Parts: sequence; structure tokens; C-alpha cells
Amino acid sequence: MVSQSLIFIIVAVTFLNIVALCFSRKPQTVITTSMSTAVITSLCGLLGAGILLAGGKPLVLTLTYLSPFGELRLVSDNLGHFFMLITALVWFPVSIFSFSYLHKYAGRYDLRLFGALYNLLFLALIFTVLSGDMVGFLISWEIAAIISYLLVNFKYEKPLVTRAGLVMIVMGEVGTVLMMAAFVLLYNYTGHLDFAGIRAFAGTLPAGVKNAVFFLALAGFGIKAGLVPLQQL
Repeated sequence: MVSQSLIFIIVAVTFLNIVALCFSRKPQTVITTSMSTAVITSLCGLLGAGILLAGGKPLVLTLTYLSPFGELRLVSDNLGHFFMLITALVWFPVSIFSFSYLHKYAGRYDLRLFGALYNLLFLALIFTVLSGDMVGFLISWEIAAIISYLLVNFKYEKPLVTRAGLVMIVMGEVGTVLMMAAFVLLYNYTGHLDFAGIRAFAGTLPAGVKNAVFFLALAGFGIKAGLVPLQQL
């Protein structure tokens, strides 16, 4: 399956990049290695999302078994394909731009760490949008949140930057708690952790539970996304 192979390529190239960065010393080599990896993985994401949106066979990939939480799987649908496409569309031009932009930070910051985190963030976001169950979604979501905090806080000597990073991680965790509450409600009334099982029983949910899940999810994702007026914080 082409889409599955592309996911494997994204994972493999990302971790090969981390290994390569461990042995890289020159800033130019670090930047080239990191951003070349990002360009390759984003192109794989674009190709994979395009194939899936065009009617390719949906991705179903079991990663591991997490007793008592069941299987941790990547299960794609058109909504996941769309967000995978959007993520890759953003990542590709940013990575191209960063080839030249990162030179201004050479010698001032550890670009090896930045490059590793930057590529791991893309991988975490891809796993988030393709997660087939609540456990996998939350794990990927939290990894992405932590990496985002570290990247935002990269210029740690500037108080404004550290404050922005702190506000982001705190608000993000508040959002995660609200999302978890919505997931707990869904599991309690459907008995399923996977999204396919939840969809199958969605019609049986009491109206009050549906409303509670909607508002908890809206608040949780809204806080994370900086929904108005939270973007002023």
C-alpha cells in the first residue's frame, strides 16, 4: 500500500535525521540535513494525503497493543486525509524558507536540537490527525504540545518568549483536560475507545451527553487553537 509505505518513510527519515544530527557539527550541515528531511517528509505527506483523498485504499496500521486500552492504530478517513494535506502544505514552504532563515541563529542556539524537534513535531502532528482511537490521539497530541512548547521557548533568554511558551503550554493542558473529559463521556456511553466504534454508537447517546461532549470538545480544542478572545493572552 503506497500510503502505508509513505508513513514508514516519514518515520524512518525523521529518525535517520536525528541520528545524522548527532554527528553533525557545522551549522550549514545541520541546517541542510534538518530542512532536507523536513522537505522530504512533507512531500511524502502531501503525496500520501493526495492519494488517499483521490480514493486510495484507507490507511489501517496497528502500531502496538496497549492493554487494557486495546490497539494503538493509525486509521485514516477523509477528514484525517484533509488535515494531513493541510499540515504538509504548511510544512513544505516553511521548511524551504528555513534553509536561509536559520543561518541567523547559527552559533547562538543549538540548531541540532531545533532540527530534531522540528522534524519530530511534523511526525507527531501526522500521527495526531491519523489516530484511530482516543488513546493514540491524546499521546500524539501531548507529544506535539510538548515539542511545540520547546520550539516556542527556543529563544529562552527573552522574557517575552518564555512567557508566551508558558501561556501556550498551560492553556494547552487546560484544553487537553477538557478534551479528556469529553472522551471519558464518550467511552462511558459507547464502551469504545476507537473512533469507528464511537461513531457506530453516536446515535444512541442521550441528548444531554451529546451537548456536553460538544461543548467540552469546543472549549478544549478552542483553547488549544487560541479561539477568540484567548488569542490575546
